[in-house]
Amino acid sequence: MNFKKIGLGLVLFFVVVFTAQLPSVQASETSVCGDISSDTVWDTSGSPYIANCSLTIKPGATLTIKPGAVIQFTYGGSLIVDGNLVAEGTEEHPITFTNNGSNLWFGIKVNPAASARFDHVIIEKTGYFNYMNGTYSLSIYSDNVTVSCLFAKIYRISVIFAQVGMLVQEP
Repeated sequence: MNFKKIGLGLVLFFVVVFTAQLPSVQASETSVCGDISSDTVWDTSGSPYIANCSLTIKPGATLTIKPGAVIQFTYGGSLIVDGNLVAEGTEEHPITFTNNGSNLWFGIKVNPAASARFDHVIIEKTGYFNYMNGTYSLSIYSDNVTVSCLFAKIYRISVIFAQVGMLVQEP
C-alpha cells in the first residue's frame, strides 16, 4: 500500500471539506442619501451602495465610481448630477445602477453645468418620468458628457439627450 498517495488524498480531502465550511466574505453594504458635496469615491468594498433617498452631486464635487460597484435605489430615488460623475467600469466589472428589489427608481439626470463619464455602465429597473425634477431613466442636459459603453435595461421611457434634441424610447 502506498502511504504517500493515501496521505496526499487525505490532505486534499480535508482541504476541500474545510474550505467549503468557511463562511464566504461578502462586500459590506453602505447606505447613502442626500447631497454629495465633496469629492467621493465608491468602490466594491462598500458595495452595494443603498440610496435610501435621492442623491445630488453638488457643483464642485466629483463622485468617482470604481469598476464592479453596484448602486441600488429605493422607489422614487434618483441621481442628480450638478457637479461631476465619473462612472468608469470595465467589461469584466461593469458599474450597475439598479433598484433595491422593491420598485422602479427615477433614474439619472445630468444638468447643463455638470459633467459625466459613463463607461461600461448598466442602468436597469428604472423607467418612470419624475415630474418633480424632470428625470427620465437617463437624462443628459449637458454637452460635457462622454458615453463610451452603456447598457440600459429600462422599463418605459429610456434615454433623453436634450442637448442634441434626441429622445429615444422603447417600443
